[in-house]
Amino acid sequence: MVAVKGNRSRTLIETEDVEQFLQQNRFSALRIQPWMVIGDFNTILSVHDRVNGLPVKQSEMEDFQNCIQEIGLGQLSRKWCTYSWCNKREAKERIYSLIDWAFGNDLWFMKYGKLEAYYHIPECSDHSPIIIRTEVAKQKLPRPFKLVNVLLSQESFKEALHKVWEQQVHGHTMYSIWRKLKFIEIETSQMNKEMSMLERKISVLEEELKQVQLDLSADLFNEQLITTEKEILMQLEKWATTNEQVIRQKSRATWLAYGDSNTRFFHAALKARQARNIVSLICTEGGIQLHDPVLIEKEFTSFFQKLLGTSEGEMPCLVPTIARDGPCITAEQKLLLIQEVTETEELRRLCNICSFIAVTLPTSGIQYFTG
Repeated sequence: MVAVKGNRSRTLIETEDVEQFLQQNRFSALRIQPWMVIGDFNTILSVHDRVNGLPVKQSEMEDFQNCIQEIGLGQLSRKWCTYSWCNKREAKERIYSLIDWAFGNDLWFMKYGKLEAYYHIPECSDHSPIIIRTEVAKQKLPRPFKLVNVLLSQESFKEALHKVWEQQVHGHTMYSIWRKLKFIEIETSQMNKEMSMLERKISVLEEELKQVQLDLSADLFNEQLITTEKEILMQLEKWATTNEQVIRQKSRATWLAYGDSNTRFFHAALKARQARNIVSLICTEGGIQLHDPVLIEKEFTSFFQKLLGTSEGEMPCLVPTIARDGPCITAEQKLLLIQEVTETEELRRLCNICSFIAVTLPTSGIQYFTG
């Protein structure tokens, strides 16, 4: 772990020293083991990280953004306080900023991806203390079905899709479509699972390739071994590319291109995204913090039941006598409402709108022209 304390003066030399230190550690022993960088960097990452004060300029964020991206660090999941620093002045002069950060490298997210950074209330300080919470309750929830995109080019998937879509499902059109989609999920769930577990197949191919190349080293011109090696290499390249596409889709790291050997980074991005999506802490209306997943679920259910209400056994309907005895439109008014709008009426309405705009808008220094 590395602790960082940015200088308040934020001179260029000091900023470059911090970035140079991080760049050097990128290739040191810290690079081959889980690495976390935490502390007061005294700089922001986006325009949303400051409220009030001087307008945010791209120049004050660009160096820090490039440094973090080049080193390969990602943000730990943040909880509680939105901003980490406040000048604690009057309302008109008060400034909030997010300048304290907790980062980790890809190996950190692979091993400790579920750990979270809690930004507590600052109390007497102007900074919020960052506490890394190591006890995170595991949430065992059913996973929704998500189709792996690489299946779309597989012949087996196309056959299953054609088979399901030709089935006749009785009922409304939307019900029929929904049932067919559920049937597709059942038919393709095993294929989807196999595509999500390609690491095992790749490991088997790598072991076979090692054995073939070991035998080939004893018999350099064995045609059968050479043919087998080529076949295994083709299969290995095929499934490695497919696995990279699958992990890329799951991690949603869509800004990187295929074939860049980013599989480990995709895994780390997937772990980081999963950690951000976990709701591990909420505060009730009474200010009580809840960590238990069961209590969090009950609090969410209770909140939305109060907001949206509960279901009624019987819905109140219109009383015919009140509707009949109340004011009603006449037959002539009904015909007037449903009659066709002529082109002359449309032009007259448009002229009225133009006249209204000409009257209501200020005319000082502005000239208006009508056709």
